[in-house]
Amino acid sequence: MLHRLDSFRRPTLAAASTLGGLIRYVTDLRADAKPQTLTNLKQAAAKLTDHFGGDRPINNINAADVDGFVATIRQRYAPAYVARLVKYGKQFSPAARRAGLVE
Repeated sequence: MLHRLDSFRRPTLAAASTLGGLIRYVTDLRADAKPQTLTNLKQAAAKLTDHFGGDRPINNINAADVDGFVATIRQRYAPAYVARLVKYGKQFSPAARRAGLVE
C-alpha cells in the first residue's frame, strides 16, 4: 500500500494560471476517472488549446471568447461531438474558480 501512496501525484496550481497549466491541473485531478472519460477530457482540452493556445492566461478568456470557440467547433464537427466537447470542456471553468484562479 505504501508504494501506491509514493506514486500518487498531487496536482499543483503553480502553472495553472495559463490554459495549458489549468488543463494539466484538471487532468491530474481526474487521473482516477475511467479511460473513456479521460479520452473525452483530453479531446476537449486539445480543442481548447488549439483554439486559445496553451499559454493564454485563463483570466483573459471570457464568456464571449468561449461562445466564439463553440461557434467555431459547431462549424467543423457533428452536433453530438460538439455536445461532448462542451460537456467536458465545462469542467475546466469550475476547477479554475474553486482553485481561486478566476472569479
